[in-house]
Parts: sequence; C-alpha cells; structure tokens
Amino acid sequence: MATAADASSGKRFRYSHRVVVTGTYVDHWTVDETYPCGRVGDGTVTVKWRFAKLTKVRLFYDKFAGGPHGTSGSWVLGSPAGGGVGHMPLRPGRGTITLVDNTTRHPPDPGDTCEETTPKSDCGKAALGAPLVGVSGHGKRLLVADLARADFDREGGNGRAVKCSVGQARTFRDIFYSGRANEGLLAIPMASISTVVHRRVVKVVGSSHKRSGTTECARGDVCTDDVTRKVTVTFSRL
Repeated sequence: MATAADASSGKRFRYSHRVVVTGTYVDHWTVDETYPCGRVGDGTVTVKWRFAKLTKVRLFYDKFAGGPHGTSGSWVLGSPAGGGVGHMPLRPGRGTITLVDNTTRHPPDPGDTCEETTPKSDCGKAALGAPLVGVSGHGKRLLVADLARADFDREGGNGRAVKCSVGQARTFRDIFYSGRANEGLLAIPMASISTVVHRRVVKVVGSSHKRSGTTECARGDVCTDDVTRKVTVTFSRL
C-alpha cells in the first residue's frame, strides 16, 4: 500500500535503517485422551525465526497513513512501491521448530492391547521450510508482528503432517490460543518519534502470554496450551 508521504516521484528512494527481527514462540501443552489407549502427557512446541537476509527500510511516521480502527497516522517501515513508498511486505524468513512429546498411552481395556504406540519419529529440532516474517506499523504507538506459512503440525512448518504430538495451537496467529487482539498479530510498543530521530539504534520488544484450558478437544478429551510469544525489532540507522 503506497503512503501519502514520500509518494511523489522523481526522488531516488533512500533507505534510512537496517532492521533486524527475531522471534520466539513457545507452547507448553498437555493432553489427556480419556479412553483406553488414549494419549496422556505433555510436550512443547518451540519456534525461533528471523529475516533470511539483510533487510533495510525507510522508517518514518506518516500522519496521513491509515491507522487502526479507521484512524489516521501510522509508523511506516517503507519499501519501494510504484515510484513511491509502501509498507514493507512479508519477507522470507529462516528458523527452527523443536517438538518435544512426552506422551504415553492409557492402559487398554482388560484383555485388550493397544494397536499402536504414539508416533514420535518427527520429534526433535528441524529447520522451518519457507516461513514469512512480517512487521508493520499499527498507528503511532504500536508495531505488529506476524509469522506466516508456518504450521506447527506440519514438517518444517509447511510439509506433511508430523509424526509427533503437538498442542492444540497450530499457528502464530491462532487467536483462541494466542489472543484475539489485532487479529492474532503480536503488538510491539513503538518508540517515540523523537527517539527514532535522535538515536542511532532503537530496539523495541513485544510479548504476549495466554493459557488456555478446555474440555472441548476431539472426543471430549482434556487439553491445555500455555503460549508465550516474543518479537524483538532493532532499527540501526544507516
């Protein structure tokens, strides 16, 4: 989306800052499939990511840019767009996903046996396949962060279904487990305009924590998810 400020043509686009984004997502989960041979236990999903390449932006506050809830004015992490400046799109990222599965099986009914064990061949640490990382302005006081194309129950975040138990939360923006604010995007308090103008390096950090417990899992099972998200954005003046 092109912004009103700096949208005039004729001037060569100039970046103002290098931006580094790092993020972590941790879900400590439990499950109790209450029927015979059902899974019972706990585990952890840990995801870490960053931009795949050096990333530069033109960082500025645009009082005419669209803000949240129909307001005017927003921070812009600017990229070249149509001869002017647009909001930086989602960028290729790189990272890892680590799955820990400590589940076992409930005993079978007397005289029966469990047909299979809990599959765990995909547990452990793996590279994310092709995640997309996003940070954008959200009014005068906030940035918002996103991690897309990373499904936690898929190999590498976008492959086949993993052979390892994970929690109920499956994506960074799963609003039931991460929170409904900002449609699941993570809010990051932004520095003031004066701070951005006068400091060579500006670091801002956003985090969220939500614990969910439900008996509405498949077949009436009992499960919990304790999700913590954190994203750090560092701007360094060029």
